[in-house]
Amino acid sequence: MEKFSVKKPFTVLVAVVMILILGFVAVTKMDTNLLPNVNTPYLMVVTVYPGASPERVESEVSDVLQNSLTVPGVSKITATSAENYSLLLMEFTEDTDMNSALVKVSNKLDQAKSDLPSTCLTPSIIEYSLNMNAFMTVAVSREGADQYELSEFIQNTLVPEVQRKGGVSSVSSSGLVEKLVQVQLNQDKIDEINAKLLELIDTQLAAARSQLESAEAQITAGRREYEKQLKNFGSTVSNSVMSQMSTEVGAAVETVRAQAQALLESVNSLIAVVKEPEIQQALIEVRDGLQKVMDKFNETGMRDIDSLIDIVAELRTITDKLTTALQKLQERVNTETGSEGSTAEDLANEMQLQESLNVVYNTLESTIKAMDNVPQLMTEFSGALGSFSQQQLNAYMQFTEAREMLNEYEKQLEAAKAEYETAKTNALAQADVTKQLDIETLAQLIYAQNFSMPAGYVQDKDGESWLLKVGEEYDSVKDISGALLLHVEGYGDVRLSDVADVEVIDNSADSYTRLNGEKASILKIYKNATSSAGEVSDNCLTAFKELEKQYDGLHMVVLSNQGNYITIVIQSILTSMVVGAALAIIVLAIFLKDIKPTLVVGISIPLSVLFAVVLMYFTGLDLNVMTLAGLSLGIGMLVDNSVVVIENVYRLRSRGVPAARAAVQGTKQVGMSVVASTLTSVCVFLPVVFSASIVRSLMMPMSLCIGYCLMASLIVALTVVPAASSTVLKKAEPKRLAWFEKVQEKYAHSLEWCLQHRALPLVAAVVLLVFSGWQ
Repeated sequence: MEKFSVKKPFTVLVAVVMILILGFVAVTKMDTNLLPNVNTPYLMVVTVYPGASPERVESEVSDVLQNSLTVPGVSKITATSAENYSLLLMEFTEDTDMNSALVKVSNKLDQAKSDLPSTCLTPSIIEYSLNMNAFMTVAVSREGADQYELSEFIQNTLVPEVQRKGGVSSVSSSGLVEKLVQVQLNQDKIDEINAKLLELIDTQLAAARSQLESAEAQITAGRREYEKQLKNFGSTVSNSVMSQMSTEVGAAVETVRAQAQALLESVNSLIAVVKEPEIQQALIEVRDGLQKVMDKFNETGMRDIDSLIDIVAELRTITDKLTTALQKLQERVNTETGSEGSTAEDLANEMQLQESLNVVYNTLESTIKAMDNVPQLMTEFSGALGSFSQQQLNAYMQFTEAREMLNEYEKQLEAAKAEYETAKTNALAQADVTKQLDIETLAQLIYAQNFSMPAGYVQDKDGESWLLKVGEEYDSVKDISGALLLHVEGYGDVRLSDVADVEVIDNSADSYTRLNGEKASILKIYKNATSSAGEVSDNCLTAFKELEKQYDGLHMVVLSNQGNYITIVIQSILTSMVVGAALAIIVLAIFLKDIKPTLVVGISIPLSVLFAVVLMYFTGLDLNVMTLAGLSLGIGMLVDNSVVVIENVYRLRSRGVPAARAAVQGTKQVGMSVVASTLTSVCVFLPVVFSASIVRSLMMPMSLCIGYCLMASLIVALTVVPAASSTVLKKAEPKRLAWFEKVQEKYAHSLEWCLQHRALPLVAAVVLLVFSGWQ
């Protein structure tokens, strides 16, 4: 390579000219940004749900989307539910292909649309990147304008003007005073409506209540008259018939009661001697039944014939059960009596059991005979009733019908009362508008009436088309106050002003911005991801000056501007490059005492930088903090290669070697060393290219810039420096440096001593290494 460069210097010169031209074009065409385009593993899903509270947004939107967005590569989903919108921040693993993830998330959202509320807008996907931060912040004020005028001017004039500039994606404003219509429920108004509704309901229910009270009074009077007549009729019957029946029936019933009591006692005695569990349990049930019969005998009077008949019937059922139990017990006794193996004690127990059985049998027989007398007495009682006159029987039948009619009327009255109470409860519940008008329902009703949309076209008889619109948006506070909320039967329409206070407020108390003592607002300007920050900054600054000239009293002060940061960094790089070149030239001039080789090195520095910029341009890198930092580091290292090569060429030329041969031999002698040194430096920064997502996006531009600078300096050192040396050093005269030769001699002696005592330098190096690591 060095030999070809020395033989073809004009070819090298043409290449140098091309690099200079391409470098100039690249510098002027490259985009300038604060940071490189970082591929962040984040996606945001924003869903607008108008009029919904945070709780409803969470349950109906955020939870539904979180369950639906099961996309591979998602490590975490953070949901934020606020009033009117839902925000989901999806974090992916670092090895996720974000373009593929974007498509998958979009498909999942299409599938989840059917599960969202009908009033919910279509979810939007936003790719999170560093360009989402504002690249410029501007304070705006205008003399003689109050807060409302300034806010209106910024919204309607200033923001559209700035947003139309090239590279600007959006403009947001803060500190603006906005007028809002505040709707606040008034409990006093609601209570007043409730009171009127209650009064109306009371009036409507008064007639029904009066009818119920009248009917109840009539039924009560009829009941009293019935009881009075029945008492008079009953006294005549009881004197003639009941006196006769009370003696006979009472004696029969008393006999039954006495026999039942004796039967109860005999059963208790039998239970004490029975050992068979099944029979004993049956006897216990009979005993409990007999005890209940005795209790009813004591509670029922002798005149209640129907109850006495029921008691006797119940007693007959119990005696039937007792008979069955006694038969089973008798069979067991007959089987065990006289069986083999029976002892004297067993025989005594069996005899006692047989005696108890005989007592129960006798008592049971007497009880049954006493019960059989009751039906005969009842027959005689019916015959006695037959002796009544037809008039008495008719009267008795009328009393019966009257009693049934009174009972039926009372049932109807109770049903009417229950129906009245139910209607009253429902009416009172409907009368409370508080339950029907909470703040969330109110917001939905207002939102539903504030819309306007085209409904198509109609043609008249002349063939002209007319646009139809459905709905009407609110134009004033009066329209909002008159919004219809609901219609209550009997009361009328309930409008917003009837239940709430509607007033216009502003947010002036929420923010405070001043610029030179004047009321001000803040504009945040965002650029497109593909636009150059420097270019957009220049466009905006130019627009600000034009706007200040166009509108009297307008003042716009830039608070932050990323374009300035880029300019500062570029100036720093240029300063470093100039200073580095100057220092290199000064050092070479001091050691070589010759301006010609010094100029060769001075030319190689900017040439290497421009060569690196050309490589950056064609590989798609832009000028940002990271690439410029890479250039800064590269400039500090790119001087070494040219200095090493030119020093060796100059050394051979000082020994009398011809310029062309010195250029070739000098470059060849140090060529491999220079290549090895450059490659080792490149290998230090090369692994950054293989790092993970965000780190790779941030650090790779800097690593590539350092690599480009080193490779450019290597190529320049092996081609341009030999070609220039063979031409420039033809007439160079050797110049001796006495002080430097003395330094070389002392260094040679020191080196010789170290080679003779190798252990000491090695131990010292290890100690220094350990000491540096320990510190």
